[in-house]
Amino acid sequence: MQRTAEEFVHELPDGRWFVGDFVRTAHDDCAIFLVEPHPGAEAIEVSTSHVARADSGVRTYSTKGSAKRAAQRTIERVLDEDR
Repeated sequence: MQRTAEEFVHELPDGRWFVGDFVRTAHDDCAIFLVEPHPGAEAIEVSTSHVARADSGVRTYSTKGSAKRAAQRTIERVLDEDR
């Protein structure tokens, strides 16, 4: 199954965007995503409230287009690793 960069881009309540893969909804209705704290790092599961914190270590973007480009770079890097 091929997925597009659009599927990995999500909006935070403050209007910023981040790159992550939706995993599940936690018991408190909080969405959990698999994210890379920085490029090439091992992915971790975090909530959107964690991503929204300034000290989360997860990169956020001011525009959806910037987040989509970052998601596309991540997809390309992961596919290159699999070759």
